[in-house]
Amino acid sequence: MVPRNLMFLVVLFVACSNNPATPVERSTAATTEAPAEQQSLPLNFITEPSCGPHAPLWCSISRPISWDDDSIARTTDLFRRLLAFQGANGVVAQFFESDYNALVRTQTGFTFTDPFRREPPIQSDGNPAWVAHDMKRLFLSDRFIASYLGTDPLGHFDPRLLVLLHELFHVSDARYRYSESSSFREMYGRVLSMIDVPACRRLLGRWRRATADGWDEADWTTARLEMKKLGTRVGTGHYLPSVATCGLEDPAEAVSEAFADFGAYWLIDPSARSSFPAPVEEWLEGAVPKITQPPIR
Repeated sequence: MVPRNLMFLVVLFVACSNNPATPVERSTAATTEAPAEQQSLPLNFITEPSCGPHAPLWCSISRPISWDDDSIARTTDLFRRLLAFQGANGVVAQFFESDYNALVRTQTGFTFTDPFRREPPIQSDGNPAWVAHDMKRLFLSDRFIASYLGTDPLGHFDPRLLVLLHELFHVSDARYRYSESSSFREMYGRVLSMIDVPACRRLLGRWRRATADGWDEADWTTARLEMKKLGTRVGTGHYLPSVATCGLEDPAEAVSEAFADFGAYWLIDPSARSSFPAPVEEWLEGAVPKITQPPIR
């Protein structure tokens, strides 16, 4: 376990903000091993001793493994780059404010081949990063940590940073219940009325089939361009960022995933502010400053 100090995250964010490179420029570069001094960042790296007798199936499927110097350095570099985006430091701090919150490295990710989850998950990097139900552990697959997965075709960012921030938004949402608010649900209902939902669900099914063995840059690029092509029924040039924002049939899961995706893209994707449907933009403009506030210690 690595000792941590939350204030160090704030110092790191300021240091990254003073870098003359823009977040977009930083996010398009392939991840390389971080310098030795970055490995001392106060991130809590642990190895799950076992999945336990009543653990979710994905735990035994994904198989937690020990951290080594290289995986620690690469993960540290991902967080350093994520903190360069305005607002991301508060979301990161909300996860690491507790001494019980930790990062877990796994051999692989998992995925559900059945959209209704009637069948158990299988070993796959379809879901390469996720948070446990207790919202205290963030699981990262080895491929997610070690591989460069390309550049987003629309916002020119590293997709791994988006995935990482998406999971941290889930942690914030679990604590403050943003996606359960009447204002978010009303906004989300308006957005779905603008979208060809059946078409979005077909795209989600295509994504799941294409990424059954894990996704790469080509899969990500195809999915993003398909969502842009799907567009909305209202106006032109507006679209939702991913199939997770309109293709899920379970209502609770749908609002949770939409919230995490809207928030993550808003902070990382420079094209989001001009491409999001108006209701999403209006809701985020008012909510994001509150959502991204670092916790008061």
